[in-house]
Amino acid sequence: MENPYTAPSANLFGNTSAHPETIPLEVVTPLQRTKVWVRVVSVALWLLVVVMMVFGASSAFVYSMAGATSEGKAPGMPELWIFIFGAIFYPLMGVLYVFPAIKLWAYGSRINRLVISHSLEDLVSAMDKQRSFWKFMGIVTLVIMGITLFLLITATANAVRGR
Repeated sequence: MENPYTAPSANLFGNTSAHPETIPLEVVTPLQRTKVWVRVVSVALWLLVVVMMVFGASSAFVYSMAGATSEGKAPGMPELWIFIFGAIFYPLMGVLYVFPAIKLWAYGSRINRLVISHSLEDLVSAMDKQRSFWKFMGIVTLVIMGITLFLLITATANAVRGR
């Protein structure tokens, strides 16, 4: 019940709700439906981190076992540099996947808060977490493209020089 003794107020922003910063359901619902998939991808990334760490540890273990043999390489084993590469590369990739997993989980949590509160502050927070995720992914994409371009130019130069 409204107080009949308060001064009248005009709604200058066209919002019909009692709280001008309440986010309409039409905005919250698509984000709420997205949250499930954000969580699925985040959990998948965490599982990928675990798999990468296990592969790195197993590569290091195989390398250490192969190095313990008298010849430095067990019969039928591939070259040991493959295991050294795996022991270094897989954990590094695992660490790289931690950041988007954290960012996506935080984005899902902010969506959850928005669903409960319908507040502008929570919407801005959710959008900022999404921006942070995409910024990270954009930087990683540019770095990978740069490395690929460098390797392509290096391989081409070596091929031309080798002729």
